[in-house]
Amino acid sequence: MDTKLEKDIKNIQEFNFKEGIIEKYKPKKLMIEVTNNCNSKCIFCGNCNMTRKRSFVSEKIVKKALEQGIVMGIREVGFYTNGEPLLDKNIEKYIEYAKKNLYDYVYITTNGILANKNRVKALFDSGLDSIKFSINSIEKENYKNMQGVNCFEKVVENLRNTYYIKKSQYPNKKVYVSYVKTKMNNYKDDEIKHFFEEYCDGVLIQEVRNQGGLISNIEKLKINNHENIYNLPCFYPFNTVIVTCEGYITACCMDFQNYLVYGNLNEKKLQDIWNNDVIQELRRKHLNGKIEDTICKNCIDNKFEQCKPLMECYSCNVEFDKWRKEWKR
Repeated sequence: MDTKLEKDIKNIQEFNFKEGIIEKYKPKKLMIEVTNNCNSKCIFCGNCNMTRKRSFVSEKIVKKALEQGIVMGIREVGFYTNGEPLLDKNIEKYIEYAKKNLYDYVYITTNGILANKNRVKALFDSGLDSIKFSINSIEKENYKNMQGVNCFEKVVENLRNTYYIKKSQYPNKKVYVSYVKTKMNNYKDDEIKHFFEEYCDGVLIQEVRNQGGLISNIEKLKINNHENIYNLPCFYPFNTVIVTCEGYITACCMDFQNYLVYGNLNEKKLQDIWNNDVIQELRRKHLNGKIEDTICKNCIDNKFEQCKPLMECYSCNVEFDKWRKEWKR
């Protein structure tokens, strides 16, 4: 990039903060981690290495987030982040409550293991607008190696049934598939789309992510050798409210260890947390490209560097040095 252009961009960013423009950022999306439990063991997911206590979100926190989010102008909510949402037996109730609170678009991402016909109908009846299946192979054995469970045929059948139910009974609903590409499942994009396109409304293919340094075998998984596969600033701290199952507010949907928590919905209102000093400082770092001491640096650069949580009282310690040594073996 031209040096003058870089300087101009930096000046604009600094001006925005000086004038308080950053405070005008308003959240567009709400994401609620209904649980951090999972019934898969995907090799590309930080959930396997997570040391947070496994739990489910309380109904009180869900209602609080939904009620306060709608006041802030949010009209879109996803009931998932770091776990399998269909493990929560209350999710239909939460979806229905979101719709009653005038949320326009409600969605989930699931591994599909529990997405049988009756469950899918219940989800659609409660008001769910779209469901995305995370299926990361097009072959049975490869799927087992990728996701750690022997459920390929079951999941594909659930996807097919879901799409049939959608087309025959719920034509306005959407069914999608997401696919994380690694060296182990690196089929051609056309092959992947061809396998799924008959049973969904669209296929999202993305490259494996470092997830803040929690994927200790990232070098064995990533397809390309380049480091910076994501650009700054990341949009999550600027437009998405993410609620953990503990009721904390974090800046990232892949914050498995609560390193980016900047507030507690159990103690304060969402409106007061959204623009507090902690998250404002992180936004400044993103806009200025100075994220060296945050877990965001590991995600952007595919690193395993030790970093500091935004609020240590809510985080679980991550031993990056230990993981780095194990990875080098």
